[in-house]
Amino acid sequence: EKGLVGSSIATLRARVVATGDAQAVQLVGALTAKKNESARLATSRPDGWRELRTHVDEEANELDQQLARRVSSFAEQRNLARAKWQDVQKALAPRDAAVEFVKFQFYDGRKFTDKAYYVALVILPGSQRPALVQLGEAQRIEGEPFSAYRAEVGSRSLIQGSPTTTRTTTAPWRSLYDHVWKPLEAPLGDARRIYVSLDGVLNEIPIGALQAADGHRVMELYDVRVISSTVDLL
Repeated sequence: EKGLVGSSIATLRARVVATGDAQAVQLVGALTAKKNESARLATSRPDGWRELRTHVDEEANELDQQLARRVSSFAEQRNLARAKWQDVQKALAPRDAAVEFVKFQFYDGRKFTDKAYYVALVILPGSQRPALVQLGEAQRIEGEPFSAYRAEVGSRSLIQGSPTTTRTTTAPWRSLYDHVWKPLEAPLGDARRIYVSLDGVLNEIPIGALQAADGHRVMELYDVRVISSTVDLL
């Protein structure tokens, strides 16, 4: 669902405007407002927000169906919004893999805590289900490893050097590799072309430049393709 609301609404609005259907344009505006209201309720969580959000989502679903009846291309867009991991798997060629990084706030069964975690979901062409790789608390990645990486990127030594060719292993690149990529090596198996969807601070990292202990970088070991969401493969 990463970026799905923004991209789908933007694409839908452009398609509807092109049809010249004034009523459909009004429906898009109403649908956008309902989706924004649903997101606001989920974020602010006022009293009774779950019931309110359910009602708003039902209204959005009705608008969604009206649009599908008026705009034929919207049905295709809606199908992409409901894609499942099995659909992504079918789009993979032999020795491909899809990796979806996810950052989420931890819910302990009663309330959302102040802790956030990173996980990665790995899909291979022949896997029976996605592999769930737990990367640990967000603070563990966003703290010292990420701070050290940003400090090195801003240093004169890195700017003057050639980070894509040197075999010198630097601590920040190695630390991020150990935290973010190394846990994926086993579930990736012999996959070589990796479609990667990032999340959180990982969006600020050139994932292909992360460096293993032997000095090789991810982009030397894999054909890495960064995408917004694995649904982009569809």
